[in-house]
Amino acid sequence: MSASSLEKRHRILRSVFKWAKKWRFIKENNMVDIPTPKVSRIRRTVYNKSELEAFFSSLLANEDILLRHKVIICIFLSAALRKGELLGLDMEEDIFIDDSYIIVRRSLQKTTSAGYKLKETKGGIERAVPLPAFVCSLLAEYQAERLHEKKMLGPSFKTIKDHNEIEVSLLFANADGTPFNPKTINQFWARHIENHGFKKNNDP
Repeated sequence: MSASSLEKRHRILRSVFKWAKKWRFIKENNMVDIPTPKVSRIRRTVYNKSELEAFFSSLLANEDILLRHKVIICIFLSAALRKGELLGLDMEEDIFIDDSYIIVRRSLQKTTSAGYKLKETKGGIERAVPLPAFVCSLLAEYQAERLHEKKMLGPSFKTIKDHNEIEVSLLFANADGTPFNPKTINQFWARHIENHGFKKNNDP
């Protein structure tokens, strides 16, 4: 078990014993003298302005990178979405190209018991996220591709229901609408930064 997992369980038990004593289910709080596990905090690496501009330039100029991957990375860097939030976007209802923003309503999660599920966002609140003009241009091109794929597949295109039982046509998904594994994003991100010598430890 990792140190962070131990620390989380320690925190939960500490709370349970605290309230158990307060409500007089127990006489003594046995967690008081148990030290909190030490967790080494990871210092995140960030890009400065010039590094970010160089990253975007290399990304957009590389014809070997799929348009889908370019759009995903550009939105990550410019809108700071979580992976699940990005993968939970609807290709029609959540995209507002003319007004230069997207709506974040849900988050895609992969569970061991139920597979892929669309849940509410971490804060449980929908939010509008503005996008730069060049990202909107890429997004519009990619959205057109996805809408075409959906039209061509017709009834074979697969949607997924969210936490409100709303049918969602995923923007970032396989051609037939089935969800991506969130880990695939880290894989092509890692390939790009390695191929161009950019800083590591900036996984989406």
